[in-house]
Amino acid sequence: MSLRNLSIGKRGEQIAKEFLEKHGCKILAQNYRYGNSEIDLISLDNGELVFAEVKTRTSKTYGEPELAVTRKKLTQMKKAAENFITENENSLEYSSVRFDVIAIFIEKGKSQLEHFENVSLEY
Repeated sequence: MSLRNLSIGKRGEQIAKEFLEKHGCKILAQNYRYGNSEIDLISLDNGELVFAEVKTRTSKTYGEPELAVTRKKLTQMKKAAENFITENENSLEYSSVRFDVIAIFIEKGKSQLEHFENVSLEY
């Protein structure tokens, strides 16, 4: 991954983090790693434990950002989420688990964000 893409990705994660916090979510972890898997943001949203993948683009040449989240990526997220829950079982209080995708498009210094809640692992 190029430094430019890494920088764009980090900017997108920061935008997503600020969005979630503004909407009442408590951020528990950022860039959580388990094996080869990573979860960009983990938060609590009104008792729901939320695992979010953030995809950021500056061009729609390769399609909308959310379309880059594949079944394989969601499966990896699920494995990492299970590990996060196991690691933190004594300190976590939640009623349910949710997987979200946050798609960000940045153009000319302005960003657009679309939040897809409760995405399915079955598609």
